[in-house]
Amino acid sequence: MSLELKIQKSFTIIELLVVIAIIAILAGLLFPMLGKARDKAKKTSCINNLRQLGIAVNTYAGNNTEILPMAVRIGTGPDDPMAINNMLEMQSKRAFECPADIEKNYDGKTFFEKYGSSYEWNAWLSGRKIDKSEIGLQNLQISVPMMGDSSNYHGKFGRNYLYSDGSVKESLEVLIE
Repeated sequence: MSLELKIQKSFTIIELLVVIAIIAILAGLLFPMLGKARDKAKKTSCINNLRQLGIAVNTYAGNNTEILPMAVRIGTGPDDPMAINNMLEMQSKRAFECPADIEKNYDGKTFFEKYGSSYEWNAWLSGRKIDKSEIGLQNLQISVPMMGDSSNYHGKFGRNYLYSDGSVKESLEVLIE
């Protein structure tokens, strides 16, 4: 009878540490990408909210001889009757909340919690016809946004602006003819 020794090869501690280090490096590369994807998703949700508000503003104007609401830029609080969030008929007031409005800089509240909306109304358009939301200066045609983010919630992704045609863009629109 021969005696055979079975030697079982296992990982050394060095090899195990190398594998853990590689996994940590890959996770370190992945987490910033996940953060950017989350921030982009919040911006997309914010754009959707502004589009819903655009439909509500156009409905309001359609019911009022194409005249836009007489609203203040930002109300004094969520119940201010002159604030845009109380002039538009919406099933849920959550359409006025940007998902990225999370900083509690306003008396320990977010902008939405303090004012009832994460968005500002362009008071210059109050009481005007909805089709007069452009300014012409010589060869420049400037589309004036009706609403926009009240703060730069989206950082490098930019602010969102709602125009009277229902489009939402992340910059002010200037057309040169």
